[in-house]
This record gives sequence, structure tokens and C-alpha cells, in this order.
Amino acid sequence: MTGKRYELTDNQWDQVKHYFEISNKNGRPYKNLKNTVNGIVWILRSGAKWRDLPEHYGSWNAVYKCFAKWQSRDFSRKYSKNWR
Repeated sequence: MTGKRYELTDNQWDQVKHYFEISNKNGRPYKNLKNTVNGIVWILRSGAKWRDLPEHYGSWNAVYKCFAKWQSRDFSRKYSKNWR
């Protein structure tokens, strides 16, 4: 698969997917976790506002809430060293 700009390749996803929760313990399971993560990556790499997130990543609000939850759990500090 050729990747889109600002998205994880299948190989990159295979290397990091085990760091992410498969379901939201306080609600519904994620529809497409890779798509949600790609939405977060798109925002972080593009510098765009959350409301400008392209619709194919899902609802900007749902993607933002996922990001905020992981951020509050200090996800990036715990795992970013393994992504280099």
C-alpha cells in the first residue's frame, strides 16, 4: 500500500499498534483504531486545527477526545522513545 502524506504505513502501524488500546473501556470500541491514530498524526504533522481534520479520519471531536485521553495518560512520553 502506498501511504498518504502524514499517515502511518502498514509497516509502521504493525510496529506500534500494540501500544494502543483496542477499545475504549468507558464506551464503544474504536471503529478503526489505525484511522484514529492517522488522524492524530495528520493533526500533529500538519499543524491544522482539530476542526479542520478531514472527515475520512472520523469525527474531529472523537479523534480529539482519543488524543486528549492518551495525552492525559502521558502516552507519548512513555512510548515515544520506542518509535525512533
